[in-house]
Amino acid sequence: SGRDRARRPEMSSVLIAKPAVSFSLRAPLAVKLVGANLLVVAVLLTGWWVAGGHVSWAVITLAALVVAVQFALVMIALRPIRDLEATAARVWRGDYGARVEHSAIADSDVLRVGSTFNILLDGLADDRARMRALASDVIAAGDRERAAIARELQESTAQHVAALLFELSTAARDAVDPALAERLREARD
Repeated sequence: SGRDRARRPEMSSVLIAKPAVSFSLRAPLAVKLVGANLLVVAVLLTGWWVAGGHVSWAVITLAALVVAVQFALVMIALRPIRDLEATAARVWRGDYGARVEHSAIADSDVLRVGSTFNILLDGLADDRARMRALASDVIAAGDRERAAIARELQESTAQHVAALLFELSTAARDAVDPALAERLREARD
């Protein structure tokens, strides 16, 4: 419900630990991977240049192309992880029907995490259905109990009133004082 979401902290503050480390270690995984590969390319180019190789625009362009291709491959490779994160965010916002889709590019570890996440969500859905059924049963049992008590009170009250009418009729018939007999008949009526 909206009230439950209002009490929850932001998903990022719950799921992402924020240690006191430098910015480079807190950078997104894609940036870390591309940065590491860019560093490797720079070291290789520097080593080649120091060894006497000529660094031309063609070499720089080729290195930039390698980094761009590598960035694209990293983004493709990380797509299943972003899909997991997107599904978790949907569930956090209350969409309990969200499921991690099977990915053709995910490795076995990410597939296992996604499958486990789906199993947990299915269990949550089953638990929520059982809780709704239990709540419905509790409400129905309360309604049945109230109806039984109402019937019992009505029958008990009706029996007492009938007994009082009978007593008043008997007392009016047996009364020797005509004024008292009339008052008893009026009370009965």
